[in-house]
Amino acid sequence: MSSDPAYDLQLVVVAALLADPAVTSLVATGPDDGPAIYAPHQPFDDVWPRITIEDIQVVQAETSASHSSTCHLTLHVWDQGAQAALNVQRISGAIRDCLQQPLSPSGHRISSFGFDGAHGVRDPDPNTAHRVVNHHFNTQPTS
Repeated sequence: MSSDPAYDLQLVVVAALLADPAVTSLVATGPDDGPAIYAPHQPFDDVWPRITIEDIQVVQAETSASHSSTCHLTLHVWDQGAQAALNVQRISGAIRDCLQQPLSPSGHRISSFGFDGAHGVRDPDPNTAHRVVNHHFNTQPTS
């Protein structure tokens, strides 16, 4: 358990994505023979389609009576090829559905969570499709 909700949230988000067949069936197999889902700063090969996770932004809301955080999660979905734009939309929908389930990060309770939106980003390479998916999680420490 970490006192930082971002660390514990990232662990359960990655575990949820890796355990969801709707997500894993849509991404490539990475060089380690697992789904191409990469945590922040984790190196990855030229694998398409793939999901990369940004560092989670944490906004603290502390008072003398309570301690809570809002964690903003940003995931990037990438693909190349003729169907890339459609594929990143399908993958982002599978991510949205996967993260609508209750998650239980160690040492933290999630009081509310939600999908904040998804949007395409123009890539300099016209053969590459890129979509950004945003979620938020409101957390409190359990101890």
